[in-house]
Amino acid sequence: MSRNSFYYQPQLTSKKTDKMLDEKVKAVFNDNYQSYGTRQLQVELRKKSIILPRRRIGRIMQENGLVL
Repeated sequence: MSRNSFYYQPQLTSKKTDKMLDEKVKAVFNDNYQSYGTRQLQVELRKKSIILPRRRIGRIMQENGLVL
């Protein structure tokens, strides 16, 4: 058995945490005059100790219509 397979643990995300992250991203986006992109949102979220990949922030923005 390979080492990667032995230590593999699937990441489980729940609908509750997804909604919470959606709300946090929306709040930061709206607080900054709806002008921040994914990179700047990532910086602002890190200041609030929320670590998210830039691409996931982009997906959240696209799903919620935050992209102009």
